[in-house]
Amino acid sequence: MAFGEIVKEERFKDDMRTIEIAENNWKQFCKQVQEICRGGMVTIDLEDAEGTQKRLAENVPLQGIGLDSKSDPCNTNVFIEAGLPGKKPLMHLVIEPIHIRLRNDRDERRFNQLQIIAENGTTIVELHPGLSGTELKKLESTYGKAQRQTERQIR
Repeated sequence: MAFGEIVKEERFKDDMRTIEIAENNWKQFCKQVQEICRGGMVTIDLEDAEGTQKRLAENVPLQGIGLDSKSDPCNTNVFIEAGLPGKKPLMHLVIEPIHIRLRNDRDERRFNQLQIIAENGTTIVELHPGLSGTELKKLESTYGKAQRQTERQIR
């Protein structure tokens, strides 16, 4: 995959492949993920600074994801909406993201975990079935071709 300057691909000590999305591409990335994954099943967890994890939604359809940098003049926010059709969706707000990463923890062919590290904790969205290589190519074509950077980093 040649994602160019938008990402770094890394392998962590748990051997998960990770793609980090560059901050200047977050809005377009969220738009593309919404187009590809809308209606797909998601599980959303929030881990706070102390490491306590809270399940916000489990196996419900993704209704929307986007970047909002205008409604709050002090913060950039990512909103995630998920829920059953015809019912009020869960609206999770990620306040002031620091990193947005795609990870694959189960299947070498699909990236199925969206990890957003932010001021209000780490949001983990499990995407079912996840983003395939073909779908990632669609994302790649949006951002143009440039040289991929690969780093090995142990945390």
